[in-house]
Amino acid sequence: MEIQLDDLPALLATVHLRLRGFLSLVGRWASETAPRAADRLVTLLDENFEISGPLELG
Repeated sequence: MEIQLDDLPALLATVHLRLRGFLSLVGRWASETAPRAADRLVTLLDENFEISGPLELG
């Protein structure tokens, strides 16, 4: 499968949005599973994968 260069920004924006959704789901799951560690887990995932920051395409 080939990806056109012009399609790349929209595809990356979609991935970024889905990763933010994933981070939110992890937070909900962790709050139920390990409430004391939930915030730390979300923070570590976000810091290591740089999910919640702005998507810089330029």
